[in-house]
Amino acid sequence: MKWDRLENWFYDTFPFTREWRNGEGKPKGTPAEDVFVSFASDLGGATKVSNSVVMEVETKESTYLRGMVYDQYVTSPSGKSRWTNYVQQYRYENVGGVIPVTFSRNVKYQIKSLKIIPVNIKSDILFSPWQPYKLSDSFYYEEENLNLKAKTSHATGEPYFVIYLTPSIDLKDLKEKGSTSLSEEERKRYLSYPSNLPERVKELAYSLTKDKQNQYDKVKAVEEYLRKFPYSLDVPPTPPGRDFVDYFLFDLKKGYCTHYATAMAVMLRTVGIPTRYVVGFKLPPAPDKNGKYIVTTADAHAWVEVYFDDYGWVTFEPTPHYPSIEFPIFLSSTSSDLPKEDILPDNRREEDFKNIEEGMSQSEKVTASENAPVDKKKEIKLIEVLGAFLLIVASSIFALYFKKKKTLDKDEKYLVIYYYDKIVRKLSKRGFTMRDSETTLEYQERVAKEGYKDFEQITRIYNKTVYGSKRPSLEEIKRMKEFFDSLKKERKFDIKRILRI
Repeated sequence: MKWDRLENWFYDTFPFTREWRNGEGKPKGTPAEDVFVSFASDLGGATKVSNSVVMEVETKESTYLRGMVYDQYVTSPSGKSRWTNYVQQYRYENVGGVIPVTFSRNVKYQIKSLKIIPVNIKSDILFSPWQPYKLSDSFYYEEENLNLKAKTSHATGEPYFVIYLTPSIDLKDLKEKGSTSLSEEERKRYLSYPSNLPERVKELAYSLTKDKQNQYDKVKAVEEYLRKFPYSLDVPPTPPGRDFVDYFLFDLKKGYCTHYATAMAVMLRTVGIPTRYVVGFKLPPAPDKNGKYIVTTADAHAWVEVYFDDYGWVTFEPTPHYPSIEFPIFLSSTSSDLPKEDILPDNRREEDFKNIEEGMSQSEKVTASENAPVDKKKEIKLIEVLGAFLLIVASSIFALYFKKKKTLDKDEKYLVIYYYDKIVRKLSKRGFTMRDSETTLEYQERVAKEGYKDFEQITRIYNKTVYGSKRPSLEEIKRMKEFFDSLKKERKFDIKRILRI
């Protein structure tokens, strides 16, 4: 899909990115989508780091908080390099729902939890270490990359809790793993790079890895090479027409996290190693005197995930400003400090989570009511009652339009994204695949010329909702559903469409 579909997430999440990326601030009150540049999409340029507090995190250790994960490094016709995603497919989970485990049944893991308190941030993006498993709120998750979105944005002071699983990685075992378990479609996604990527980028990656005997050693060879480059925030933008990675490796030879992470991800892909580009926050090395990790804009970061059989996606750190991630060698696969139970979607051991979830529940109660002033408790109770009433009313209205039970829990914006993606998938099966280089309007024009005139209305609804931040009406959602239903009923081999008459 076009990268612009994901930029809005970062506009909402990082309304300060213009300030710390290139110092071009705008007056307060200017719409974010007209002012700020996505951390992921605008690669390069000098950056000014501020120390504005973004969130507070209560956890037992410093860790990486994933915000967005990207799988496609693309170059626009003008020569600008960006990260985007091959496809988006969201799944909605109610409170208590879990995210499928992505590592093998044979991999041991640790169960951990943390609490995030937004301070100067309001967004529907939910942050979590790898691998998220369960959250305190209803959420959507992107099925390929596990990007997390809340059903409603979390405002300042509204905490949420995350239970996550940390695979226990044995270095000796990791060195025996490749990436053969990925499907052909997954390999296409995680090994792609622009066809016009300069040859010397590929040649450098090959020269660094050709003598290494396993995938892990190849990954570390590239990582260690990049970590020798000086770290600097004062760097010029990539010259017009130059590939971002090529310019960084052979001319600039210094930079910050986006330079290192992008270069590592792309270089490894050229030698057949699947990678992903991740942006989010790296917690400070230690908590403050109150035991909380204070996360500021200066902690925004980009890093790399590499796929290994059985272990799934493993984090690597190519930026020299941060310590390299080292994995232990366990003397025994049955070491007593490792958990012995597996958690799979069809075989969960809920008792393993009982203590953590009870702790989360108690924390939520304290945050929501016990800490509130006495004269506010009645107000909170009233809000709860009114909220329940409005929820019943809203559900009743939705039921008039959507008889299928599975759609009753989704909000309006999600339904627009949900149906648009399903429509695009259906059109793709009819020969109208959306190209990476196309905007939604360009795609709509191409599809409309082939007889799908009603798709113009669908695109207008989608663009208004996603890019214009407008709430869609129930009639508009109904229209998208009807269009999708009409595609399902359409004969697969329509002779008029085949002959283009």
